[in-house]
Amino acid sequence: MEEPLLSFVHISDTHLAEDATFNLPGLTHSPQAGAEALLAALRALPLTPDFILHTGDVVDSPHPAAYDRAHALFNEFTAPVIALAGNHDDPSLLQRALLGREDAQLPYCFEFERAGVQFLALDSSHPPSHAGELGATQREWLSERCTAADARPLVVALHHNPLQAPPSPWWDRMALRDGEAFHAALLPARERLRGVFFGHIHQPLQYYRDGILYCAVGGSWEVLHYYPDAEDFQLDLESLPSFNLVHIGPRTTTIRRHSFQVSITHDE
Repeated sequence: MEEPLLSFVHISDTHLAEDATFNLPGLTHSPQAGAEALLAALRALPLTPDFILHTGDVVDSPHPAAYDRAHALFNEFTAPVIALAGNHDDPSLLQRALLGREDAQLPYCFEFERAGVQFLALDSSHPPSHAGELGATQREWLSERCTAADARPLVVALHHNPLQAPPSPWWDRMALRDGEAFHAALLPARERLRGVFFGHIHQPLQYYRDGILYCAVGGSWEVLHYYPDAEDFQLDLESLPSFNLVHIGPRTTTIRRHSFQVSITHDE
């Protein structure tokens, strides 16, 4: 097995709230309890990742106090947190709270490099809809980078589920509206593309299309599942919350899912 160039943790959908006791009926633990348990699980890892990639829905409703709560938790991580915007997020508030940026970049898409690996982060947030959209400007930005003469391994991240896999009415309502155009923009770089990482669907899932790996992560709060042709999701009360530990190599991608328990107090 080849030595990885870098390792990162993929998390998503923490859904933190202004009120630490916020929860929805029928769920076993609050977002706050889930995020604290996630932090404990990350501390227990036998290695320190290069960074933590959060693919959006940092908060459940975009209130400054919710982002302050997220900032306080993320500051306890042993590795830097790189957070994308989800449909529950406000990209401006997210950048202000987590980056100290008063003049927000909109859309919040950006590029960075770690250990010779190129990362492209996209902003698919499209509130108030659960569906996402990149738009022509971001797709052009992505296409320029995917058609460039660049030999670096490439990782792409966004919040929304880009493609049907398998088709269902619920999945379609949640998905990226311009997912087919997004996928087409990736194709010129597929030989060096090590994976497309996303959240939003609250379940761990991987699928391939045209040689491209698409990988979702479960999240730390509400766990969902759905079936082909399903009109809606169902709560999955038997599965544990989880995160993914990802190793990127010159030619390979290794993904290890980590589940963790959340301690329930009498206040939950």
